[in-house]
Amino acid sequence: GVPGNSANVPCPSTALFGRIMPLRLPLCLAPSIAMLLIMLSPAHAQTAGACNLGEAPVAPSVSCSSIETALDELAVSLGAEGFSGSFFSPAMNTTLYDAARTQYASVTFPDRVRPSFIAQVETETDVQAAVLFASQCLYTIGVRSGGHSYLGLSSCDSSETPCLQIHLKLMNSHEVLPGKLKVGPGMTLEEFAEVLDDNGRFVPTGECAKIGLGGHVQTGGFGMWSRHFGPAAHNVDAFRIVLADGSLHNVVAPTFATSQLNNDLFYAVLGGASGSWGVVTEIVFKTISNEEFFSVWWEADILWEVEGVSNMFRKWAELAAQDEDDLRWSFHSSGVGILPSGLGPNYVEFQASWVGPVAEAGDYDPAWFQSILDACTNCVFLRPPLNITEPLSKSLKDRSVIASDNGGSFFPMPFQHYEKRWLQTSSLPTPDQIESLVRAVDGLMPDENSTHLYVTQFSTGIANGNPATNHGVNISMPWNDKFGLSSDLYYPTLLLKPVYEPLQNSMVDAFATILGENHQVFWAAWGGGAAPNITADWELYYDSENKFNRLRAIKGCVDPDNHFKHIMSMPVGEDVDECAASDDDCGANSVCTNTLGSFLCRCAAGYIGDAVAGCTDIDECTATPSPCAAAATCANTAPGYSCTCNDGYEGDGFTCTAVATDVVRPSSWECGSEAGVQVSACVAEALAGASGSGCALASAAAGKMADCFVSRGCCADWGAWTEFWAASGEYEGCNFAECTELENKVELVARLPYAQAAFEGNASLQQDYRASCASAGGVSVEAVQIIAIDTVQIAARRLLEDAIDVTTQIQTASKADADALAGNAGFLTTLNSALASRGLEPATLVSAPSVVIPDNLTAAAATSLPSLFLSSLLAASSLALLGAF
Repeated sequence: GVPGNSANVPCPSTALFGRIMPLRLPLCLAPSIAMLLIMLSPAHAQTAGACNLGEAPVAPSVSCSSIETALDELAVSLGAEGFSGSFFSPAMNTTLYDAARTQYASVTFPDRVRPSFIAQVETETDVQAAVLFASQCLYTIGVRSGGHSYLGLSSCDSSETPCLQIHLKLMNSHEVLPGKLKVGPGMTLEEFAEVLDDNGRFVPTGECAKIGLGGHVQTGGFGMWSRHFGPAAHNVDAFRIVLADGSLHNVVAPTFATSQLNNDLFYAVLGGASGSWGVVTEIVFKTISNEEFFSVWWEADILWEVEGVSNMFRKWAELAAQDEDDLRWSFHSSGVGILPSGLGPNYVEFQASWVGPVAEAGDYDPAWFQSILDACTNCVFLRPPLNITEPLSKSLKDRSVIASDNGGSFFPMPFQHYEKRWLQTSSLPTPDQIESLVRAVDGLMPDENSTHLYVTQFSTGIANGNPATNHGVNISMPWNDKFGLSSDLYYPTLLLKPVYEPLQNSMVDAFATILGENHQVFWAAWGGGAAPNITADWELYYDSENKFNRLRAIKGCVDPDNHFKHIMSMPVGEDVDECAASDDDCGANSVCTNTLGSFLCRCAAGYIGDAVAGCTDIDECTATPSPCAAAATCANTAPGYSCTCNDGYEGDGFTCTAVATDVVRPSSWECGSEAGVQVSACVAEALAGASGSGCALASAAAGKMADCFVSRGCCADWGAWTEFWAASGEYEGCNFAECTELENKVELVARLPYAQAAFEGNASLQQDYRASCASAGGVSVEAVQIIAIDTVQIAARRLLEDAIDVTTQIQTASKADADALAGNAGFLTTLNSALASRGLEPATLVSAPSVVIPDNLTAAAATSLPSLFLSSLLAASSLALLGAF
């Protein structure tokens, strides 16, 4: 935590863990229960409040007066042959120095791009050597990958303290991996788009071609497709970074196995203050296959005419309000005021896209977009509108990423100086609001006598995307806004700044007044007359003080001496352990874990729910499969649970082994919590109380059995038993629904010898029987066949299929029963034939309840299978019912 951070935790909320706390103009947006318990267990918690960077390189002391010698010595100490890059200074080579420092902000903010030295690196070792030199010699560090920072943050100002610019343009290699693309930070967007398109893959990015990926991804990387896929930062899988102590870290998307340092760096670098943490040397992106998505691109250039353009934007706002939750469309339009430059007339560039999974291609309606253009009444189209279906990577390469000059300004001389603003809001504008914005923009559009150019952009490309497609990463990117507007004024001399700065500020005021919000972002920061101050004005750039404080604490860990410093860099903060100070708001049954700049509330092991509101006990015994052994009973406790082996078994409840006792073990179709004797008792009770013959006898027995099963708490599915007498041979009172329990659902089996006789010569009875069974089974009458199967064959098959092979001993209630069964040659033949096919010995009939296991059935197999028993099924009454069986 950080001082003042006591209640709200800036970590992602989850149910399980509680809180953790003609001319193209660019958008240029630079920048099961068991497993659950394991995941929640203390062994998987991160180290509280850790700030352990590991071992830093042991560097020799170097002379700060000779950067060339110092860089070579440091590189050698790291295992290289020497420093392989280049270095420039004003005194050494002015031409190369100027070329390496000149960037977008050079004309407007020349003092911010005057480093003492520039180290143009080629390898990670070069980067480490440069950082170690700066740390030893007390230089601040500015990092440049592409140089498109509007405030000049890609370099540094040496007027107050010596500073080193580390230039990454030569670290622009790439490697295509399965489903991923590994790139160097110096790769530009146009190079990135080319590689992606060559491989049929896609990653959402911004659109200025010369932007370097190293800085772009740290500030978000917003563009046309952010609304669907999130910005580029949401598609980062891993990156490598050199910290201020020279240590090199491989940082991956956080998991329960990653370290606190890893997770803090992933959080801070992606969305925090770019250039504050270290030098990113490699980035791995998760890529998207073109084949997975259907994509359409719309584009039109329309002469600026405020009434027609207002109508067009109103129509868009109406449709956007109706389909706000449909994240497949996105919209970006630029108002381009270039009349005084001679480059062309003032116009509006309309751009839009629709992208969705291939299976949803049928949802795309071109009339949605066409109606927006049609609403532009009396408008002059400067070129025919473009409406094209093409792969995502092609739209990125050929239509979204466009050429731009980052050497001073997008426009040629004399319009080199600029006043830039970017504003955004959490809601889409209404038709009235968007019209008011268009009319405010019209007031800044130049005429032929103006001394300025003006560009504005209306965009939905600043959203954090669809949770289903943007990977849901935990990064520090502020805001989750839906609409953004840029306002850029270009003019020929800084002498006109007193004129144009108030004009720009009036646009800021209009935006805030019309939309009621004015969120700002790091990559387009501005100060309104003075340099922006992230410490004083953090609420303009971060959506919570907790997030800002957490970032300050991480900065204090990874760069305590503030070597990576510029006017918008993250200030160093100290961590406070809110958990130790009881200054957290974790609820009942939760655990507080301190983290840098914050704290984490998570449910204690064995509990689940909101860790702030309070966690409740997990009933582990309801899990499927049960955490206990199959032959054990689970009992829930708070927290945790216990497992106890059932009667007839011994063990710790997680492993239970059968004990050779007189207890009859349950069969496969019985309730696991009841001993087999309970079922046998049910059968005996039912048969003992039955009287009569035929269907009446069967129905009475079945009914009593059902009652017995329920009263004893056994399972309700006792069909395996009822099939012995479901169709007993007489029509009146029979339950025809039992035919649905038969194997193929179309055979009505006459189970008993006299059942077959009941049907012979009785066509009417047979037809009624068929019709009732067909209705119950959902089949045609003709499909129902009436067949007779010998009772003993049915019994043998059922015993084998449902009552199992643990032992081929059949237990009977008495020796007389065993002798009676042994005399039934048909039954024994059928049973033993099936046993032999399974590699088992012939059955042995015994009257005692002891257990006999065939020699060729191992003890391990015996304990893992249920027992086969007949028990009191063969009581005297059952023998009377089942005839010879």
